[in-house]
Amino acid sequence: MKKIYFLGALLIAGSSAFSQANYKSYDFGTYFLKVNPNPITEVFRPTENNSDDRVLVLWAEDFSSPTGLTTGQGTWTTDGPEAAYWEIDNSTVAPNGFGLSMNGDHLLWDSRTPVGGATGADEPGGFATTAVEGSIITPTIDLSATSAITLEFDLNTMFCCNSSDLPWEYSISTDDGVTWGTPVELDLGLGANDNSNDISSPYHYTKVISLDAIAANNVDTKIKFTWKATVANTNGQFSTHYYWTIDNISISDVPDYDMHNEKFWLADVQSGTQLEYTEFPASQTTTLTCQSEITNFGANTPTNLNMEVTVYDAANNIVGTTLSGGTLVGNTIGAGQTDTLTFATGIDLTALAVGEYNVRNVLLYTETDEVLENDTLWRSFMITENELGHINLDLPGTANQFYSGGDGQIGTYFDIITEDVLYGVDFYLITNGGTVNTSTLDQLVTLYIYDDETNYLNSYEYTLTAGMLDTWYTFNLNQAENSGATEFTLNANSTYIITLNSSAGEVLWYNSSAVDADYSGLEIVDGTNYWAGAEPWMKLNFDQSLSIEDENTLESISVSQNVPNPFTGNTVVSYSLTEASNVSIEIIDVTGKVVSTINEGTQTAGEHNITIDGSTLAEGTYFYTFTAGEYKVTKRMVVSK
Repeated sequence: MKKIYFLGALLIAGSSAFSQANYKSYDFGTYFLKVNPNPITEVFRPTENNSDDRVLVLWAEDFSSPTGLTTGQGTWTTDGPEAAYWEIDNSTVAPNGFGLSMNGDHLLWDSRTPVGGATGADEPGGFATTAVEGSIITPTIDLSATSAITLEFDLNTMFCCNSSDLPWEYSISTDDGVTWGTPVELDLGLGANDNSNDISSPYHYTKVISLDAIAANNVDTKIKFTWKATVANTNGQFSTHYYWTIDNISISDVPDYDMHNEKFWLADVQSGTQLEYTEFPASQTTTLTCQSEITNFGANTPTNLNMEVTVYDAANNIVGTTLSGGTLVGNTIGAGQTDTLTFATGIDLTALAVGEYNVRNVLLYTETDEVLENDTLWRSFMITENELGHINLDLPGTANQFYSGGDGQIGTYFDIITEDVLYGVDFYLITNGGTVNTSTLDQLVTLYIYDDETNYLNSYEYTLTAGMLDTWYTFNLNQAENSGATEFTLNANSTYIITLNSSAGEVLWYNSSAVDADYSGLEIVDGTNYWAGAEPWMKLNFDQSLSIEDENTLESISVSQNVPNPFTGNTVVSYSLTEASNVSIEIIDVTGKVVSTINEGTQTAGEHNITIDGSTLAEGTYFYTFTAGEYKVTKRMVVSK
């Protein structure tokens, strides 16, 4: 079982909408924009489907050009003991100093300095010691044409003091505010003092809401947004202090049938027992399971809901046949509900050739969906020769700070299906944003292997050099500097934690995938596991050829790994000789064929470089054998186009 505590905010609010982008699948750490590679005219693998495609907008408010609490839609009113904390504002900086992801005028709840101030008896210093409640209410809205609506709005927020008493809620009245329906609490995945502005854009909240069943009765509808805290923490404090901003409110009618395929994974990640792998050798694969988070934005419940799954190879050929099926956690999914649909396809991934694959997932059901563009999602994976990883192949990498000093470690969980020998760990450290001076970099890093309960199994030490940064670098277990280091056998049906630690004081950064839905990335701080908030670019490497790289330093030669690696144009192999030798390099493809030979002739003792021109080589993995006299060293290199 994974012991992970959550640091930071989960990026979900009702249904979060993020910008859609088309990305080339992962190819040795490089991402390029590319057109849809599939034989159908759809967006290729958006991160998530947007939810702003309503059929008809019935009412909208962007708070432009207000006069006090009056906008073009009418006058907003406030209510409750702390009603005065609500206003229409255009701040770009939150009361606690964080920049707001809001443009122009918006609603603002600001209780950073409540009535009484620093010397007030009730709320000294802005910490409420009695229950807090303040509301702001829309003008009357005529919704007499519908009995169900989709409510959407953008928000940023932060609160202090009591994570068990979430302060954000809204409620609906259909009799002009005389009576109010049951409040809807916003569970945004934020704890006390978590800042939603850690993300670059506001939360986009979406909810399907049933009104009076007789549409004509909804002529006098109002919506009330309330900051309400009624439960004190152990210090006697109530959830207040900081802010809640709301903007771009819209109310739309609800289609009869509209299912959203909102998130898509290649594993049963919601069960808490599976991790999503996007790169794996055939020895570490089984059959394909697909899982979607889906929301019903229609007024009715669909019947015979399932997903249609098609696998395409890199040439856009369908692999096998298109299959359909799936099971909901809740069996049915009513209006406004969100559920998980899981389909064990039975597609045998062990039979696939090395290469890139794209999976198309389409929601299907008996009735006609009225908004088809949000029914489909894509996801990519790669069958590799030797690498096993979780990296989100459909998103670009993001920079995250790597712990340096103390007990801080960054790493990833890995499940092992079949016993295999681990020869190396691939990691992508970067200098961007750090304090490392690459011209003088000379510090020790340690690679750790734990079981899934963080019991120590082994460790490997390396001196970090500039050539290991800003590229994929393989930490070869056979080249570790600590005594007795060797490759490590991973047992079948076991889970391992692989981490990296630096004891130096300089700050390093690493590449990561921002979306880590299976929580496979982790940080270990002072012996405690935390979710890293992102997926480190870390992969296990089962390449047996790494085992011979312990011959890198021989009696008369010393040969470095080619830099950069992977490479597109040229790469350089550095070597040193203690005596004059006849030097050559043979480049061999994965089939064992010699594709190129570089003869350097007799070279004198000392330091030398050989440049390899990759322009004549096809994209892929190669081995190069360096020969100096009677000595030979073989290394692996990767050509990336």
